[in-house]
Amino acid sequence: MSVTGALSEPAPLNAVRPLSAAQKREVSVEELIDLEQQAEFFIVLGQDAAAIDLLMGHLRSTSGTSPLPYLKLLEIYKRRGDRSDYERLRERFNSRFNAYAPAWETDLLGGRTLEDYPAVIEQLQALWSTPSRAMDVLQVSLLRPDDGNADPEGSDSFDLPAYRELMLLYSVARDRSELEAGGAVDLLLPIGAGEPTDDAPASAVFERLLATTSLEAQPEVQKPLAVDLSLEDLEPKPAEGGTGQDGGSRG
Repeated sequence: MSVTGALSEPAPLNAVRPLSAAQKREVSVEELIDLEQQAEFFIVLGQDAAAIDLLMGHLRSTSGTSPLPYLKLLEIYKRRGDRSDYERLRERFNSRFNAYAPAWETDLLGGRTLEDYPAVIEQLQALWSTPSRAMDVLQVSLLRPDDGNADPEGSDSFDLPAYRELMLLYSVARDRSELEAGGAVDLLLPIGAGEPTDDAPASAVFERLLATTSLEAQPEVQKPLAVDLSLEDLEPKPAEGGTGQDGGSRG
């Protein structure tokens, strides 16, 4: 049996059942980032069924603590034209997060970006100079704790484009935190690798955050050393024992 054939039938939606508190496992932002990248990898290869199985497996094992896998699944169902699966998952999403997933007629990829959540941007700006604290805010935004301690600022679910920008910002904040912990100098690293190709909204967010980043950690430019060098020292000296002007032949 080929791998493609084995993955042709994705797991049914009713396989996602609520887990007990003992069965639930913690989900990290790093896991969400890896999950999204793996799903995109399958999608690029044309293996939508594999991407669906991957995302459904995550929901089964975590009881869907983050809206991101749901939104990713909705994106796949919409592109495949699977309206029945889309509507079932949308209903489950609305019940799980007390929110409203985009309707079938809505363009998921054309949803709100992070710029459309000014309260979150302002909070990140206030903490961006301290990467570890910015990571805490981003983690609360990306995950939905079940203990009732979720940040009220992030009580509304983000649209898929905003979630992708949040994950990118988390990666940047994590890299900056690791650099600071290792004693390295952060020379405007946040605009480096990992910037999305359709980065117009993300770049605007980065510019606002970078404006709050202290530049005091940048190395001081060394002043040129003053060298006292006389041009006379470079002139060739006359050879010893040479004949002068009065050194003609004797009469």
